[in-house]
Amino acid sequence: MYKIDIGEFDGNSWEEIIQRCLKDKYENDLYQRMPANVSGDSGIEGLTINSGKVFQCYCPESQYETKELTTKQTSKITTDLKKLVTYEKQLKKVLGAQKIMEWHLITPEFKDRRLAV
Repeated sequence: MYKIDIGEFDGNSWEEIIQRCLKDKYENDLYQRMPANVSGDSGIEGLTINSGKVFQCYCPESQYETKELTTKQTSKITTDLKKLVTYEKQLKKVLGAQKIMEWHLITPEFKDRRLAV
């Protein structure tokens, strides 16, 4: 569990709260959750059909020191960006003509300013 000001989260509870927020914020952009039940989520938790924004959640398993947290977050970014290439055909079926314009990692916190770009 990862503890922040608003509560304690694991990967599933973090994704659930983020899904609710994204659905509310991007309703007009036609936010769509990417189900992971069959064949995984292709490296994204959800996307906006109208604007090409894709989102991936990551909740650390425990409270890590800065270096370890940054390493884990960087690894998550690298792994999931590679999935966009691997699952390009599947993602095109969902996105249609809309190209991916932005990719966002949503995590409870980061401790290295280099991840803020």
